[in-house]
Amino acid sequence: MRKNKGKTLGKKGFRLVSRLEREGKAVVSMADVRKIVGGKKRVARDLMHRLTKGGWFDRLERDKYVLIPTKAGEEGWWEHQWLIVPNLVSPYYVSYVSAMNFWGFTEQIPISVYVATTKQKKDITRFHGVDYKFVTLSKHKFFGWEEVELKGGPAINMASKEKTVVDCFDKPQYSLGVAECAKALYFARREINAKKLCEYALKMRNKTLVKRLGYVMDKLGVRPTKPLHEAIKRDTTAVPLSTFAERRGGIDKKWKVIKNIEDKQLFGFLEGF
Repeated sequence: MRKNKGKTLGKKGFRLVSRLEREGKAVVSMADVRKIVGGKKRVARDLMHRLTKGGWFDRLERDKYVLIPTKAGEEGWWEHQWLIVPNLVSPYYVSYVSAMNFWGFTEQIPISVYVATTKQKKDITRFHGVDYKFVTLSKHKFFGWEEVELKGGPAINMASKEKTVVDCFDKPQYSLGVAECAKALYFARREINAKKLCEYALKMRNKTLVKRLGYVMDKLGVRPTKPLHEAIKRDTTAVPLSTFAERRGGIDKKWKVIKNIEDKQLFGFLEGF
């Protein structure tokens, strides 16, 4: 929360903060500051140094500052964290376990925001207890997001429900593992278009993803799986279901997956439904 909330903003500080709050902007650059308050670069830097020390802003990156929300406790920052993302990298969309949580496909509350991009971007760690992790994707994998409206702020790019599931099976290490991916698919099954899910999976050009997803879809009764099976039926290479377990176990001949995680562990969540 604001460290010195009662400290005066000053005329320029008040103009800056009121403008940002009025426009619903969470992040401000030094260039933005100069446009709003005027003056030379040094004056803007001195202003941001004073406002940061006074608890009105926190430094996010070089020349980027985050306006601390009025309700800046843990709950307030959980909503505020999304508004920061569009200012961190472009192009981007939020995916993996972050999107799973956003769509309600997992009850897990991640401490990281996972951002897909085509750029190389260094992670930001422990900004108000939240890590921002950037996953660099090939251009052919960078698709399938939509704009979602956020309360009190602008829209952000979020993986669609189908792309969320596909991304999770593509990189389960960013999605709490394949068992959590299976749970996400189960929760999503009535909200997604299974045909589009298959189209997206094939567009990723990753047969390991196709095999894992096809196996889990079959087990959960999500149809159709034929397009996925057609794509891998002549492939003889078996891949592990889990990236976190040893590469050994029985092989499912249809989907060519090594069952290095047992079904009772993979689908154990079904016992509660």
